[in-house]
Amino acid sequence: MEQYARVLRTLPDRRAELLVLRSAACGSCEGCSGCAHTPQRLTVTAENPVDAAPGERVLLESRSKTVLLLAMAVYLLPLVFGFAGYALGGALGISAPLCALAGFALAAVPTVLLDRRLRNRQSVRYTIVRRTGESECSVM
Repeated sequence: MEQYARVLRTLPDRRAELLVLRSAACGSCEGCSGCAHTPQRLTVTAENPVDAAPGERVLLESRSKTVLLLAMAVYLLPLVFGFAGYALGGALGISAPLCALAGFALAAVPTVLLDRRLRNRQSVRYTIVRRTGESECSVM
């Protein structure tokens, strides 16, 4: 995933602290002014291989692996556990809908464990890809 940011300060080991505006999913609120979404300001630390200086606008890249993994856990695991509970309940002669609900609720356990594991590892890593000009970045 790529987004624009402004360098706040440089850090040791070729890293930088950046200001990022988290916008709506469409990513073009400033173009249409159609949604009521207010962008959030976030401060992140990123690798700085291009030696961007404070005040510069940069293109920031992050790997989507963690986000996709959590999305899969949140959306797919409850479905899989729910269907498995329904099938197991039907096979055992127990109330299949009740077993489906139990399976759906049981899916929260691996989802929460996965979330905790990924948060502790701080697995979202950001890298500054390049410096940008004023015309390329209307944010900030």
